[in-house]
Amino acid sequence: MKRGPKYDRILEALISSIGRRDGLEKVMQLRKEIKDLAMEGMKREMVCQIISRERLVNRIRLLALYPDMIWPYLMRIRWPKQ
Repeated sequence: MKRGPKYDRILEALISSIGRRDGLEKVMQLRKEIKDLAMEGMKREMVCQIISRERLVNRIRLLALYPDMIWPYLMRIRWPKQ
């Protein structure tokens, strides 16, 4: 599933804006601080994707084992429009 360059453009615009405003050192500091958070978010997204592709019984088991994943999983569900 390809997302396209949308987030690349947003990231580039933010980085250049912060770079002009605060300098290159601030951009490097932000990248260093945010790197671990970004990896954590990617891992959480992968877990939610895996859970969503399991059968219902397995989903319930996984969510019972990892209750801290219930809220992120529920936020990813696309509810049908009524």
